[in-house]
Amino acid sequence: MKNELIKKYKRIKYTKLVISIIIDLIGNASYLFPVIGGIVDIPWAFLSGGVMMFALYPNHKIGAAGGAIEEILPGTDIIPTACILWIIDYIKNDKKTFAEFVRNEVDQEQLIDEILNTHNMITKKQ
Repeated sequence: MKNELIKKYKRIKYTKLVISIIIDLIGNASYLFPVIGGIVDIPWAFLSGGVMMFALYPNHKIGAAGGAIEEILPGTDIIPTACILWIIDYIKNDKKTFAEFVRNEVDQEQLIDEILNTHNMITKKQ
């Protein structure tokens, strides 16, 4: 089980890195297409901020909101907000992030075991 948890953690960790890089690259696209990019920046700000806030980095809501604001403000698209949040989570706070991941995974497995045990007890009584 330990190795499975570590593999799953690493898979999530590097998937989030790839997604963060893509988010930051799309945010920089306004430099490639100045007129179109400026128009697309506003909806992209809300979309990328929402993805960072609710899916990727829910513990960093202020940072994710800052990423949305950074996309709207002219000349700040160059700041790689999603990658900075990834660095905070997986380099600076790696032990804390891993501990939280394990806690969530184990809690889910324990809950499933409890449900299955309860179900088995009910079916045996019938």
